[in-house]
Amino acid sequence: MHNHLAKEAELVFKRSGFEVTPECGIALENGRIDFVDLLVQRDDCWIACEVETTSRNVLSNVIKAKPLDMPLWILVPNGKVRSAVQRRLRQAGQSVDGDKVQIFLLGQLPKAISDYFSRRMATGKTGKTNR
Repeated sequence: MHNHLAKEAELVFKRSGFEVTPECGIALENGRIDFVDLLVQRDDCWIACEVETTSRNVLSNVIKAKPLDMPLWILVPNGKVRSAVQRRLRQAGQSVDGDKVQIFLLGQLPKAISDYFSRRMATGKTGKTNR
């Protein structure tokens, strides 16, 4: 299910004009290398996307994405997993559905992309997000 969701999300991002790097290696603060499921970029906009089929790894993925200084979009297969992921993040004191971390079902991704760019245009965020 993870690979299927990642592949479908990759197609949605590509149809929206993004370049997509699956399983993108990133350097962690401790010098180790870890991977983001999808690193997507369009113009000056970068988004890290993690696919979660359970809530088990979501905290480590949020921590891993923080130094990237870009939004983290968590893609989940259904409402049950979404609720579990939201609950785990809230219990850990992480903000959910804010500017930095958002959770989506696959079917919500096209609108999320459109809404994100509308908000960026309205707030005048045109500079490159640090990677």
